[in-house]
Amino acid sequence: VASNSTYGNVNTNYTITVEQPGKSNVFTLFLSLFILVAAGYLYYDQHALMELKMAMGLVSKETKVVASVNSDTVPTAPAQEYIFHVKSSPPGARIYVDENDSGFFTPGRIRVKPNTSFTVSLRKEGYLDYRKQIVATANGQQFQGTLQKSKVGYVSIYVPVPNVDIYINGTKILEKPPITRYAVSASSRVSIKAINPISKAYDETIISIREDTHQQVNLFPKKK
Repeated sequence: VASNSTYGNVNTNYTITVEQPGKSNVFTLFLSLFILVAAGYLYYDQHALMELKMAMGLVSKETKVVASVNSDTVPTAPAQEYIFHVKSSPPGARIYVDENDSGFFTPGRIRVKPNTSFTVSLRKEGYLDYRKQIVATANGQQFQGTLQKSKVGYVSIYVPVPNVDIYINGTKILEKPPITRYAVSASSRVSIKAINPISKAYDETIISIREDTHQQVNLFPKKK
């Protein structure tokens, strides 16, 4: 048997049939290969290994060992990920993927699923948010976004009750109150709304902030 060895996949179930010429099958068993060690050896289920050794002792050297793979038990390989390089001018922008904070700043790297479409957002204080939809077609792709300076003011938002969503000019933001120095457009009307997504209780205010100034906003959601 050793001179006619066959290498198998790890974590795969095998059916091993022992045959002799001119006779019906002498022995059939199921063997599970479950771990691969650094030296490249395969460890077998101990009970199955003992049965296999016993079977080998019962047959002659003319015995043929036939191994077949149960393909329906072969596990699916984990999905591959692509590395995507994100840069910005100026650097230091926080990277969001599909509006989820990646935890990285530009220049940085994110991991994405191959051949999928996703949205990258770059946010930096004093600059307009940058958004771009991208398709991951290859590993190691990169792009650079140019951030535009904006005339902004800053608002801090306090809501005394938990579990509320904050909307600024009708757009839900990721941050949860209390929020400190959130950048908004200066010298224009800004709508700020706090709403409980379950009870629908809400409060809303409209403010206007001068450039490079700060304003505190307190909201008290109630059912209307």
